[in-house]
Amino acid sequence: MHHLSGCVSWDAAHVVDFIYDSLQVMSSNTHSEYGIAINGRIYKHKGIPHTPDPNLDFGKTGGIVAGIGHIHSLTNPEGKYYNVGPYTTNGVSVVAVGHFGQYIEMKTELEKQNYTFSSNNFAEVFTAMIVHNKRRKDFSEATILAMRKLYSTHTYAIMVTDIANPDQLIVARKGNYKLSYAIIDESVYVVTDVESIVLSEKFTHLNDGSIIIFKNFSLVVKT
Repeated sequence: MHHLSGCVSWDAAHVVDFIYDSLQVMSSNTHSEYGIAINGRIYKHKGIPHTPDPNLDFGKTGGIVAGIGHIHSLTNPEGKYYNVGPYTTNGVSVVAVGHFGQYIEMKTELEKQNYTFSSNNFAEVFTAMIVHNKRRKDFSEATILAMRKLYSTHTYAIMVTDIANPDQLIVARKGNYKLSYAIIDESVYVVTDVESIVLSEKFTHLNDGSIIIFKNFSLVVKT
């Protein structure tokens, strides 16, 4: 069981609350681990998400804020958080689920560029690929370029944010993994299991193979 959640809003507390709440309703398994990333900062924990710790520091509280989250059933309840996203490198954060045929190819390519990795999670490799692409491209171009490398992957869902572009959330899906989004009152919401979400009737399903860029609370690119 894997579920993803993303949000862009003017209020950091609202972003945190939506991600926590949506992850909670999408998963009732107490043997789970989950993580969220906001402003390039990561918080990971075990169990079912509850009210966020008020002492958590997610950086700036003013201006537009984007966040993403990931929850899944624990493969090793006593283990470390190597299997749950998000992963963050140089301010770029990624959550991803799927069966990624290009994992070894992308990892090997990046290792030749002196990148190192602490896990076997595709999201960590994909984050590094975007950072690598940002040397020559802007954030959205770098992300889409990385997504184009997934040509032989049959099923996935991905969400990406960048601390340098806090008004943007880039998402993609293919195959069995679903994503749905809503833009309500200058906030963007994206989830994998929309049936569990309040106001689910306001959400739109992403088409198979879609890549969407949300920027400044608008859908600006759809491919």
